[in-house]
Amino acid sequence: MTAPAIYPLGVSSPTSERRNPHVHAGKRPDMHVTVEVVGEGTREVEVEPGTTYGDLLADFDVSPHEASVLVGGQPVPEDGEIAAEHVQVLRLVKGG
Repeated sequence: MTAPAIYPLGVSSPTSERRNPHVHAGKRPDMHVTVEVVGEGTREVEVEPGTTYGDLLADFDVSPHEASVLVGGQPVPEDGEIAAEHVQVLRLVKGG
């Protein structure tokens, strides 16, 4: 089973800007999600049914060990299916 796709909003070719290696072309996403990486900016993406918060973190090159996903200010499990239109990614660890 392949992971659901996450596409940057407005990208005509989903494969052109994707980061998640499990994203595949040919399926139409059905949910717009605004992702705010706290202190770094906001990006809108489209996700397919079955996409988890962990999939979303992977698309942003963020490990679940270094960040939490918040919905309405509350943490959500990384294996939970995305059900919110606005999520925040809060980096707990950031280094260089």
